[in-house]
Amino acid sequence: MKHIYNINNMLDNNDEDSSCTCKWENCDLYMNKTELPKHVIDHIAPESQGLFYCKWKSCTRGDRAFNAKYKILVHIRTHTNDKPHQCYICGKSFTRAENLKIHARSHTGEKPYVCSVNGCNKAYSNTSDRFKHTRTHFIEKPYACRVDSCLKRYTDPSSLRKHAKSHNHQ
Repeated sequence: MKHIYNINNMLDNNDEDSSCTCKWENCDLYMNKTELPKHVIDHIAPESQGLFYCKWKSCTRGDRAFNAKYKILVHIRTHTNDKPHQCYICGKSFTRAENLKIHARSHTGEKPYVCSVNGCNKAYSNTSDRFKHTRTHFIEKPYACRVDSCLKRYTDPSSLRKHAKSHNHQ
């Protein structure tokens, strides 16, 4: 692998051809962004009891270990901004194949997760949206619209923000 030189440079530019620095403990090698994910894999090795630890300098995990190599590999992508799973329809990229699968449903319209409340047949493309919806059947709605003539209330702030945008488009 070809390294240009050592420098303390933060990974903050999203340009694929830009350069960046490996922030793994005792490394600081400067390289092309596309080389970084492959390079970091060379640092990963099991330690005591077969556990894997992230040694990225700014990592907030601390000393919490991963019990499988694939788990640390997915985690490392948060540091390297590696998104190897790309949508063939729109080009959007994801760190995990599962996230691409969920995203693909936005193109197909597939909504396999149906609300389990009797009489409610609302369906969603992912479990988190279904969970958020299910709460509307059981939980109070503390987030109220601030428009005087609107009486809408929501269980979570993200839904209120989405609703507020509808007033801006009227």
